[in-house]
Amino acid sequence: MNLPARSIIALCAVTACASLAFSQRVITTAPVPAPPVVPEASEDTTPIPAGFPRYNVVPIGAGIEARGLSDTGYVTGAMVTDTGKKHAFLWKDGTLTDLGTLYSDDSYGSGVNDAGEVVGVSTAINKTMDDGTVQEARHPFLYKNGKMTDISGKELNTEGGDTWQPFDINNRGMAVGKMTQNGVGMPAVSWLRGRLTSLGTLGGYMATAYACSDRGGIVGASYVAGNNAPRTGEESAFLYRSGRMTELGTLGGKSSTALDVNNLGDVVGFSQLYPLTAQTNRAFLVKRGKMSDLGTFGGDSSTANGINDAGQIVGCAQTTKQNVVYFLYQNGVKVDLQRLVSRASGWNLSASDSSGTGPLGSILINNRGQIVCQARKADKGRGAVLLVPVSSDTGAAAAP
Repeated sequence: MNLPARSIIALCAVTACASLAFSQRVITTAPVPAPPVVPEASEDTTPIPAGFPRYNVVPIGAGIEARGLSDTGYVTGAMVTDTGKKHAFLWKDGTLTDLGTLYSDDSYGSGVNDAGEVVGVSTAINKTMDDGTVQEARHPFLYKNGKMTDISGKELNTEGGDTWQPFDINNRGMAVGKMTQNGVGMPAVSWLRGRLTSLGTLGGYMATAYACSDRGGIVGASYVAGNNAPRTGEESAFLYRSGRMTELGTLGGKSSTALDVNNLGDVVGFSQLYPLTAQTNRAFLVKRGKMSDLGTFGGDSSTANGINDAGQIVGCAQTTKQNVVYFLYQNGVKVDLQRLVSRASGWNLSASDSSGTGPLGSILINNRGQIVCQARKADKGRGAVLLVPVSSDTGAAAAP
């Protein structure tokens, strides 16, 4: 499962194929002892219902942004190198591997499957203009068996500015994302074994696919019929399966975006709540075709970023004081995720200062109930962590 991180995280803060071998730098991350500090207390003081898990916190690394999480515990995203560049990475069980780049300095991973196959984007210098300025192009990649491969596809004129950007990959090896031609958005696409397939739109000029399930469900957002110019706020969430794109509607506003889908076909994302209030968005769950508002913690906005097959949902929500916190939703109840981590661990789960560049990364959940999010601890800075469930109802969630 993946998470569109960029526009989503902004919401949370408010509301060819050339196969290239490259050298990898493998770094083993080890816990660094630090004096415990008292995390910020949650504004939510209602009793935690029975059945909610407690979590141990496993640090992935400072300055790391996580954008993809598999059921086998692989994590991918972007790390900062010693030279200050951003590189895609693959992490599992304490080992962090720098995946390098295709052609130049920057890359990031956006999705990973159970086999550790990663899709993402690597930037490259496309051409140097007469005035000396450099034009960069984004090249999609697949990392598999220790190699990063350019999967731009024969269909694309990369020198002419055509490209596509993958956001997720499932266990069949199918990736999904968006395509642009000469900088203009096009229909959503899927990729499988070297072939790009258009998924179409809901009648508008462009669509983006953000996530896919192992059973072939694909979700995202599309401009709707009659909207053939790039105007803000006229997109609808969609579910694509069996060759058909279905509009999921909104919670009353004029736009919505689907961010994740599980193998049962349940969909989560966010929707504008009122037609004239662009900043009021609410997390939603679509189950059996019905869209439900998951609410907030007393604030205005929320978003649901991930869902697993057990129906557990993670996302961000504003509190009464307009702070933004992570939540876990299960069995019809939402709990501030900070409350499920021991205060003695010293970890603050820091949804309020999430950052990123697209629909991929703030908080994710897999089918083992593991969660990837951002956190900070005294003298360790802010970075990605893996929350590992240790029990239901009781259990110490201590930092390793």
